[in-house]
Amino acid sequence: MDYQAQYDSQNLGEQVIRTLAEEPATRNELCELLDVSRTTLGRALSDLLESRSIRTVTQPAAERGRPAQKLELARNTVYAIGMDISRRRGIAIATNRLGETLAVTRTEAEENSSWEELLSQLCHSLSKALEKDFDDQKVAHVGIGIPVPIGHETWRRRHEPDSLVNKLKKQVGIFWEAPILVDNTIRMAALGEARWGAGQNLESQLYVRISRGITSCATIHNVLTAGADGYAGEIGHMNYPGAKEKCHCGQTGCIETIATEAKICERAGVSTLEQVREALENPQNSHHQKAKVALKDATDAVALACANATFVINPAQIVLAGAVPTLIPQFTPMVEEALQARLIPSLHENLKVVNTSQNSEGAARGAIAAVSTYLQQKQLSKMLKERHAINERSRNFG
Repeated sequence: MDYQAQYDSQNLGEQVIRTLAEEPATRNELCELLDVSRTTLGRALSDLLESRSIRTVTQPAAERGRPAQKLELARNTVYAIGMDISRRRGIAIATNRLGETLAVTRTEAEENSSWEELLSQLCHSLSKALEKDFDDQKVAHVGIGIPVPIGHETWRRRHEPDSLVNKLKKQVGIFWEAPILVDNTIRMAALGEARWGAGQNLESQLYVRISRGITSCATIHNVLTAGADGYAGEIGHMNYPGAKEKCHCGQTGCIETIATEAKICERAGVSTLEQVREALENPQNSHHQKAKVALKDATDAVALACANATFVINPAQIVLAGAVPTLIPQFTPMVEEALQARLIPSLHENLKVVNTSQNSEGAARGAIAAVSTYLQQKQLSKMLKERHAINERSRNFG
């Protein structure tokens, strides 16, 4: 599924929310501030009141006047929930209509635990965190990122009883009755990066995560795309010249056989990325030379993949995320140096390689943005179809 990377909603409901975020206002004040009629405003307020996003408060009258009925933003009402589940951990956030975070819960994966188990734990812990001080009875939508490939076929089959979407609806529906969207966690993280992170205000970027695997997601002309069947971004399975190890995908010489977390550690002769970093920093470390070679090969391999992608999509920048660039400071500058050596200077001299600027909530926020964008696009498509049908009937009648 494709998503709008930058989505500027100018509908009246959102304008009301932003206005009430400043201070409470009467209906007449809102009409004046937003330059709309009372009838038009009433339609927008009806939806906001129904979702409990706003509420009516009575303020004491000045001297002998009547008490004023004002509207205010219901900051403690949960509007959306986002979840990001990787093979290591899960995080869930609840936000209000303004996008403010109301609650955050995290869970760590135990050995051999599945993402379904992490999802169940997140639902339980987030529901518990919300039950005392927040209203989560009118959740508008839930976005979920999971660590498995999600193709277009998954979404096309969403209405079938045994579909992934329906299974998630049943699991999440125990806690919140709301529309659900599920997609790969990399796309959710890339969307979060494009909306609020290093890719903010850029129409194109390549987001690459290097951790247990190597995957990517491209934003082109403000659209975060998944490709024809939903499997775009598998740059970890590009071939690296000279690599001869067989990959788990069945091919030989994939970049994932050189540049993943496990392979860097294996080639450096240590067990963790922290130990790789220590070996790199200390020339006296017995693993120093092997760690240097492992890092050089890994950054060359990632640079090759990024160069190939750059020639095709011409991104404004490349964002590196995941355990490897996070824990090894030299990784990103080495990738950028190796990348520039593979590109055409006159065409790509302004291309930058940067680390992600999103915190652990970024992908969960991206999941909220994904489902929100999808529902807005669906509503717009429905409106355009209805308008087309009306025009057709008018034409036929005439």
